[in-house]
Amino acid sequence: MSAAKLTPPRVDLVGRLDAKSAFSQINLTLLELLEASGRWAVGHRSGPSAKSTASPPDLTIWQDWEDDFASAQTPTTGKLAAIRPWDFGPYPPTWAEKIRRDCDELWIHSSWTRQLALRSGVPSEHIRVIPLGVDCDRFCPEGDPMALPSQCRSFRFLFAGATVRRKGFDIAVDAFLEAFDPGEDVCLVVKDRTDGVFYSGQQGVDARLRLEPYVEAGNVAFVHEHLPIDDLAALYRACDVLVLPYRAEGFALTAAEAMACGTPCLVPRFGACLDYCDDDNALFVSPRRICLPVAREIAYNTLGFTAKVDEVDFCEVPVEVLTRRMREIFEHGKQDLRARGVLAAETIRTRFSLGSMARNLDEAIDSLVSGRARRGRGQVETLR
Repeated sequence: MSAAKLTPPRVDLVGRLDAKSAFSQINLTLLELLEASGRWAVGHRSGPSAKSTASPPDLTIWQDWEDDFASAQTPTTGKLAAIRPWDFGPYPPTWAEKIRRDCDELWIHSSWTRQLALRSGVPSEHIRVIPLGVDCDRFCPEGDPMALPSQCRSFRFLFAGATVRRKGFDIAVDAFLEAFDPGEDVCLVVKDRTDGVFYSGQQGVDARLRLEPYVEAGNVAFVHEHLPIDDLAALYRACDVLVLPYRAEGFALTAAEAMACGTPCLVPRFGACLDYCDDDNALFVSPRRICLPVAREIAYNTLGFTAKVDEVDFCEVPVEVLTRRMREIFEHGKQDLRARGVLAAETIRTRFSLGSMARNLDEAIDSLVSGRARRGRGQVETLR
């Protein structure tokens, strides 16, 4: 008698796939990795209140930013893993309580976010770090660079991402304008996301307007349109350094993508990027750390959701420090940058590829589906 065919565990992903946001892109990647594994019966729902059309899942992976996390309905059957990074310090107490009460695991992407979750009272056994992965077949040093406007100067700093204060766009603009005179052979290329669903009304309009007079001379170039992956990789290859003086990041996928293309990054020596940036493959700037009690309600996106936080912990790159560092990098030339770029691409290819992410994801699902539920334990662990 042949053995009965076993039904594979059912895994549901909850979260939007079609929004113009990093979260939708990550959800698409997660869904593709789950389906490519072939080990799970995979389902998808756009939000926690959406009904599943199949049998109850053995595991729900929840990354939905269009419902209020603290009050959103959570599944009552199967295990639950919430992907919920928080960048600016310890998690809001209501979030930490929901994670302890309703979730079997919190999945986050960096050692920095793990520290923040621990400081919030989320038990260590509830936390799993699953770094994001980069498609290194497409984000790679091989391939043509993007053809930028002909007037663009030959040494190119790139700012890529939402032009918001959290990512330090205002600092990058101030430093670039302080560091260089019009007519010097240097350009700041800005790839922004003007239509991001979570950044409406937050873009650094004033900073962008300050750059406009330098476009014609070739010292500034804007790339506003949404770029397919291959075009985005070509843009990274067309530039010499990604400058990202962020105040807070949960992983900084843009930096990892640029590194995979052989473009080293200029980043703060603080936070999430330290998982993959070091003195050999990246360029650092020393920030000030801002850690203080606040006890206030803050809006964490533009959809009207707020959360009360007790403490903030982030960094601030002084404009004058970034100004000097950008000047040093420009005057030092491109040879050192190429050597760092080779090491940067190797780091991402060997440790932060989609293959690495898929292996971590499979391990996490195996552990949860085969293990005991942890919800409702109410334990508190602190790290100070």
